Amino acid sequence: MKYKGTYFNMWDAWYLNVNDNIHAFHLKSHPGENWNVGHIYTKDLLHFTKMRDILETLPEEQYPDDCLGKYTGCAVEKDGIYYLYYTMRDHFGSEKIGLAISKDLEHFSEYENNPILDLDKELFVVREKGQKTDCRDMFVIYDDERKKYFGYFAAMANIKDRGELGVIGVAESTDLINWHKQKIIYIPEFNGVIEVPNVFKIDGKWYMTFMTNTQYGAKGAVSDPNLNSYIIATFSSSPNGIFQCCDDNVFLGSTRINNGYALRCVEYKNKLYAMYIERSEYGYALSLPKEVKAIDGVIKPYYTDILNGLRTKNQWDNPDFVRIPATFAWRNVTAGEINKNDKYIEVTGYKNSLQAFKASIDSVKSLEVEFNISGDFEEAGLVLYCSDNKIEEIYKTENLGCLAWADYVWSANYISFDKINNLISFNKGMVEPINTRQFPFANNNKLNVRVIAMEGQLEVYINDILFIECGMETKSHIVPGLFSYSGKARISNFKVYELEN
Repeated sequence: MKYKGTYFNMWDAWYLNVNDNIHAFHLKSHPGENWNVGHIYTKDLLHFTKMRDILETLPEEQYPDDCLGKYTGCAVEKDGIYYLYYTMRDHFGSEKIGLAISKDLEHFSEYENNPILDLDKELFVVREKGQKTDCRDMFVIYDDERKKYFGYFAAMANIKDRGELGVIGVAESTDLINWHKQKIIYIPEFNGVIEVPNVFKIDGKWYMTFMTNTQYGAKGAVSDPNLNSYIIATFSSSPNGIFQCCDDNVFLGSTRINNGYALRCVEYKNKLYAMYIERSEYGYALSLPKEVKAIDGVIKPYYTDILNGLRTKNQWDNPDFVRIPATFAWRNVTAGEINKNDKYIEVTGYKNSLQAFKASIDSVKSLEVEFNISGDFEEAGLVLYCSDNKIEEIYKTENLGCLAWADYVWSANYISFDKINNLISFNKGMVEPINTRQFPFANNNKLNVRVIAMEGQLEVYINDILFIECGMETKSHIVPGLFSYSGKARISNFKVYELEN
């Protein structure tokens, strides 16, 4: 269901709302540097229609500053004309901001006087011809109060007593072609690279997000030591003022590099939504939409009811459960018990023992699980049993070999709420952490949990805030289960929805 490349990898995407039809332009990466820009659109942020590609790579003889595959940009409409900004690159990878213009959103032509933005040498690092200059990822917004456009871009600057590092700059325009008054609006507290600025206004305050990770030199950029890849949140009182990190500066974070890659926002039906590129060993795809909200000055990506449009007619409320062997190959070991009534399910794991139970429902290819969890336990949560074969048929088979049971015991996916270490994590077989984040558990606090597993990707929402996003091996059949370790977990309102394949 998710839009992804076939012969290419889908890289950064940016969006334009035209009468609540959302057009997405995206980079198409394939071997070599002869890339072009893809174009898709959607009427519901879930199902996409492919359009003709735009902006082919140009010949170096005629366009020496714009002869490699184009990098990230943005799109803006003004008076029925569509302005698409992109990152120009020369033979050495040196970057400038270019512009393409269209009257029909299908046929774009590069502006004859490109580049439309060249860096101010007094502010930013501009290298000699033949060396790489960083100037990319233009993002343009219009400010009604100041009656002008602001264009944000990633560059490098030589900061006193720190040397060269990545910064975010801004320029101003009234006509979307002539840009001036460049300035630096954000300098990170680490020496590294930051990319893909994304600026929006909520409740009178300006926010900017950008991406970075430990491979970009951003180790220690956030307080959670488990995270390696981040979308960082900053704020300012004006669109061209100095931005500073929010107290809770993780808009989206992951243990795995490049999860939540190149996030950008778009307004749709009077709400703001974030989408990004999911990158994992299972392929690159456009993410599901998340609603962006600011509560007490903290911006986060939230679960949106738009996702209900993915549900099929198959739904299971408060299903029955069957015990799964607690050890590999030895089926008769019992490590806990389950009790169920009309109001809740109690899952008990004996002291220093883990017991899991599989829901007695049909296996599906993609699903959403919703439940509340509380209780006195050291660790508990959700299990996702994934297999190439129908899981219910595997379980019914009496004479199973060790490899068949491995799907249940060793290879299952565990979403774990660890109260001892104050962690929420996604683990492969409870022994291989895939994604881990800190979480401040209170005694017996009750959490609402939503989990979406589809097409090689996992999303975990805690109290409707996206908390974990990463790749997972979903295989062909998925069934949820519950587990508890050293204590009793109380599960209420347990629901399972089949999602579109």
